[in-house]
Amino acid sequence: MYWGRIIRMRNEELKEITGLNALLQKMNYSSIPGKKSVAKMKFYRTKKAIKKELDTLDSCLEYFSDEIYANRIKKLLGSLRDVTHTLKQIESTEYVLDDIQLFELKEFALLSEEFRRIMNNCPEFLELKKLDDVVKLLDPENTKLRHFYIYSAYDRELEKLRAEKKKLLRAKTDPERLREIETMEQEIEEKVRERLSKSLSEKHESLNENFKRLIDLDIYLAKIDLIRRYKLNKPVISEDEINYKGLFNPLLKESLEHIKKEFQPVNVRINCGSTVITGANMTGKSVLLRTLALSQQLFQMGFYVPSEKAKIAPVDTLHLISGDYQSMLKGLSSFAAEMVELDRAVKDTEKGQKGLLLFDEPAKNTNPYEGNAIVKACILFFKDKKTFAVIATHYDLMLENNEIIQYRVKGLREEGYAKKEIHPENIIDYVDYSLQQVDSEETVPKEALRVLKLLKLDNPIFNKAENILLEDRRNKENE
Repeated sequence: MYWGRIIRMRNEELKEITGLNALLQKMNYSSIPGKKSVAKMKFYRTKKAIKKELDTLDSCLEYFSDEIYANRIKKLLGSLRDVTHTLKQIESTEYVLDDIQLFELKEFALLSEEFRRIMNNCPEFLELKKLDDVVKLLDPENTKLRHFYIYSAYDRELEKLRAEKKKLLRAKTDPERLREIETMEQEIEEKVRERLSKSLSEKHESLNENFKRLIDLDIYLAKIDLIRRYKLNKPVISEDEINYKGLFNPLLKESLEHIKKEFQPVNVRINCGSTVITGANMTGKSVLLRTLALSQQLFQMGFYVPSEKAKIAPVDTLHLISGDYQSMLKGLSSFAAEMVELDRAVKDTEKGQKGLLLFDEPAKNTNPYEGNAIVKACILFFKDKKTFAVIATHYDLMLENNEIIQYRVKGLREEGYAKKEIHPENIIDYVDYSLQQVDSEETVPKEALRVLKLLKLDNPIFNKAENILLEDRRNKENE
């Protein structure tokens, strides 16, 4: 999947901006191979692939409903070593494993059999291949101990030589014969390694399959932990609609809870075409767009999403466009960077790709006259396209088109101002972040000076600005 970029913004940078990387770092993996798998997580594009992944996660949630049992499995997963390199080597029948690699495979086979023993009636996709023959091969004395050496049981001649060597070492006589025995012993041991390596090469498919399934098991258990920690829910897969009831940002919600505050969930419906979100500064528009991007990423990685209920359509491209990323650019102004990314989004759309295009106050860094025209043109261009374009702005657009959904963030609450002193640390308590659908010709609320008054900021510039606005209103009324 191609994820939108500003100039050469990589996928990882977009994951950083939306908070996806921070959320993935919260996943509680039990094994090193599981933790390494984060970088290889897939982004699924089709409804079929996403449904399969979500249904698989459903099955895991049901199977591991007993947390005591789940914790037992996690503890066992902690013993899973990364045998990727060793498994790669035995793809070839010519490669001879050393004792460390043979130990790794013995330990892995013993671990696989332990999982098979305790994971009764597990979902089919977690079932492991029998490796008892590998255990017998690498543990001929049936010790079940997690170590390996070339056992005497592998070769009768080796057994005889070691017995003779033992006597010579005790007697401390005939050093020449001892050296001869040690040379012969090493030659036989190498032949045993060759024989074992060839036999293990024939079991490569089963060994590799079990390793992949145990990594998958670790991933699913980590996903389950994330679901329970953040109260994520399974989305419904849609075709032409993105609809959330109670959408929240999991990391911000958790952060607010630590300081005894609540995150206000949002309801929002986005159809193909243009959706406009207006509202004053400081009313959560940027957080909403990043949360929409984060939820889309989670959905297309087969995760549950941060919402009470959700219907989500898969997309081919995801663009999060904002001039706030200027520090990531190489010499371009924030306005130029936005326009470059807008051009990418337009070209993707014209190629027939369905995208989720999130514009965070586009063209705010140019003059308002031209900026307003660019935003309005953007809305009109995407309104009849088979893509989801969400434009957050505080420009007055005066749109005359019923096909365009327009929301307004409710903003400052009317009640409660007199009860407490308002200051920068608590003003968010007096903001209503919910969205209300409005008429397309409704103007954006003007609340900047109102906020300054509530904060009791007395400044001659602010006072002069208020007088200018009052005079401007009087002039318009007299026209």
